[in-house]
Amino acid sequence: MTQSGQDILDIIRRAASEHALFAPGVSRVALAVSGGADSVCLLHAMTRLGGEFGVCLCVAHLNHGVRGADADADQEFVRGLAAANGLEFFTETVDVPSMLAPGGPSLEQACREQRMAFYDRALEALGAQRIATAHTLSDQAETMLLRLLRGASLRGLAAMAFRSGNIVRPLLAAPRTLVREYMSANGLEFREDATNADERHDRNRVRHTLMPLLEKEFNPRAGHSLFALSQLLRADSDYLEQEAARALGEAAASRAPGEMHLHLSKLAALPDALLRRALVLAYYETAAASPAPGLRQQHVMDLAHAVKHGGTGHTVELPGGVTAVRGYEQIVFASSRDTLETGSLDLECALDQARLAELLNGEGADPVVQHCAPLGVTLEFSIVSADRAAIFGNPDPDTAYFDAHSVKEPLSVRTPVAGDRFRPLGMASDKKLQDFFVDEKTPRAQRRNAPLLVCGGQIIWIIGKRIDDRFKAGRDARTALRVRLLK
Repeated sequence: MTQSGQDILDIIRRAASEHALFAPGVSRVALAVSGGADSVCLLHAMTRLGGEFGVCLCVAHLNHGVRGADADADQEFVRGLAAANGLEFFTETVDVPSMLAPGGPSLEQACREQRMAFYDRALEALGAQRIATAHTLSDQAETMLLRLLRGASLRGLAAMAFRSGNIVRPLLAAPRTLVREYMSANGLEFREDATNADERHDRNRVRHTLMPLLEKEFNPRAGHSLFALSQLLRADSDYLEQEAARALGEAAASRAPGEMHLHLSKLAALPDALLRRALVLAYYETAAASPAPGLRQQHVMDLAHAVKHGGTGHTVELPGGVTAVRGYEQIVFASSRDTLETGSLDLECALDQARLAELLNGEGADPVVQHCAPLGVTLEFSIVSADRAAIFGNPDPDTAYFDAHSVKEPLSVRTPVAGDRFRPLGMASDKKLQDFFVDEKTPRAQRRNAPLLVCGGQIIWIIGKRIDDRFKAGRDARTALRVRLLK
């Protein structure tokens, strides 16, 4: 056996041993084979080593529908490789270009998303517990440079792991040059993907321009140095995430599918490095049942700002339909199409009933100003002459007029809860509050913390939007209760 051949096999052995790639209970491994040199090398080497690991091998291939006849030829080439090695073969064809939409994922990102979904289907179809990809040390170095240039976090700079869930990368410590030597020494054929030479793609420019420059002008082993750095970064990142997970558990007031309530005081006391990671973990846990394309650094900074400096009601909209809303003592992460049906913020502010009763009973003439700090609103209550033009032509959404005789204490201000109903002004029947928000095109992020003026448990005003028809000032009334939103 050539030295390069032995090196590749030893690299796979070491990766399997040090990173438990084929731990007890793993009896069947699917090899993700594109037909390129790296994946053909993986297939050939693993057929030599499979017996050592006590696993049966099979092959999976996804045709992305990007390169027409060339992609079809790749598919048939891999089918032949599987047959020649007596391995079960699973393949699918998808039309990724047809899935692209303006403002959506790039072609590269869409292909990756389709591959991830395909891996899950392949594992199930083949009865495998792991799927092995052919990423190399050179791929790792390129990924690190790309993420560095895009301003990635510590976890992002650590790039790929030897094992991520069911995905394993036995060749991750092997440079591409060693792979090519192995292919040549063993006379192995492979398919060339012409798009790998297209320097309109960032990765190809890094591969063909930036890496050669670094190796020529700065460090001939730049790829190895970047790989070594990735392993150090991953160890540090793993430790910080463990600490962040512990801190998240201590800060959690409640955790349920699609929703998490966290104590602000405990979050605000964390060092920034742990706070950011705890918030990222909260996001991913909340988004588990939803598409979670991932956070950008700006999202994380916005979340940290909401915790440390935001006011009540401060809302951060996040990818995948997740929102984070700052309450008085908690911040709530939620993921739902119907944000009222998955729970409420449970914020309520009782008003000064004695002063309001005096006003409503005609015993006080001065306006009553009520501050509701938990919801961040201040209301002014006053009895005014029933000016028909002012009342029935009221253009100000922050001012509402009510029949003073219909409004009775106790009055309070609260946030919505599931099942809330009211009768919008001008309607003859009740309506679910959630349906009202949908019809009014109220952003989801604003629904959970919308302030409601409540009388005896009944909503009389969605503050800033609409009053309940049953509490409107009558046309023959001589006075009306005016309520103004001051902030």
